[in-house]
Amino acid sequence: GLEPLRGSLIIEQIDLSLVGEHQRPKINPEPQISWSRVLPILDSIIEREGCSLMHLQFPSVWREEPSAESEFHAFILRYNQMRRNLEEISCLECNQNRPGGIHGDVFDPDYGTHLHTCYGCMKHYCYSCVTNGARKLGGCHTCKRDYCADCTKMHPCRSCYGDNCNDCYEH
Repeated sequence: GLEPLRGSLIIEQIDLSLVGEHQRPKINPEPQISWSRVLPILDSIIEREGCSLMHLQFPSVWREEPSAESEFHAFILRYNQMRRNLEEISCLECNQNRPGGIHGDVFDPDYGTHLHTCYGCMKHYCYSCVTNGARKLGGCHTCKRDYCADCTKMHPCRSCYGDNCNDCYEH
């Protein structure tokens, strides 16, 4: 389990999605990963001074029916407060300050996913910055992860009009 991570100061990224890097996040049957067991361990990490955690990827089943009354939502709020207390993040392309943390608006289709952070390199970029004709950071419609243009190329899907990262586009 995750118990060895309790109180970690050095871990920077935790992926609880239970799928590979370029795989759809939907698992059938739904995984039996319980936020009631996981969130106390994550809380023990984010409440420590000197926390290094920069990126969390949650199981899609936790993000599918957002509720502002859930323990998961309360954790997102605590995590975002921790990120705000640590430092402001800046886009490496335009140097503008950006909100860090996790999408916490329960009406946002990206609820529970990270803001302005590449899954591959964990660098921060704006969703609007463009380099060489392509967005510097984009979200993959298939694997539901954000990648910068340095880590993977995005391709538009002709049927759903969403973007797919290079490895998902090939599947």
